[in-house]
Amino acid sequence: MKNTLIQAQPENQRKDISLKEIIISLVKAMQADYGHSFKSVFHEDEALRDFKNRMLEKLKGFSNEQIISGYGKAAELSPKFPPSVIEILAQVILIQKEDRRKEKNRLEAERVGYLPKPKITCNPIEMLREAILKIEADEAGLTKAEKWTKHLERLKDHEFLIYEHEQKFKTVPADHICEASFCGNPGSISHSTSGGGNYYCQEHYRRAG
Repeated sequence: MKNTLIQAQPENQRKDISLKEIIISLVKAMQADYGHSFKSVFHEDEALRDFKNRMLEKLKGFSNEQIISGYGKAAELSPKFPPSVIEILAQVILIQKEDRRKEKNRLEAERVGYLPKPKITCNPIEMLREAILKIEADEAGLTKAEKWTKHLERLKDHEFLIYEHEQKFKTVPADHICEASFCGNPGSISHSTSGGGNYYCQEHYRRAG
């Protein structure tokens, strides 16, 4: 929606820019994004200077990418007037939390990659063969029409089983599936108290803590 001037710089160059330079670029972007409303908010040089100093104070410790993305999110939520320092800071903190969650998941994925593959405890070919023998024994002595009726009953039961399975996962949002590797069960518990955290099922919640 907005044409942020900071984004024109390559990512690898933005990492080497100091916080002060980022704030200056951010203010220039804000001037371009908001035009007249920017001038109405910062009609005095002192107000703009206080805004910059407050940004320098509050945004220490965050990466340049987090600050830039945080401003972008705050701008989306405030399309008419420039976002305040507190509004920008709130979005930057949320992005930092999400970055930490993604990094934690990346490290977990690497750890799992070194674990031995799960053992396959069933033989699907053998299970299929046993199912065929069971059906043949169940249909012994039946007429062709009776066999067809049995077939339709089994097919109906099978389709209902698939339907129940699909409905189970439709009720669980994609970001609420248990985050534990190889699980996939609905995750109903999260360590986060403010949102944005991983969800776990009852079995994996304590291990994740």
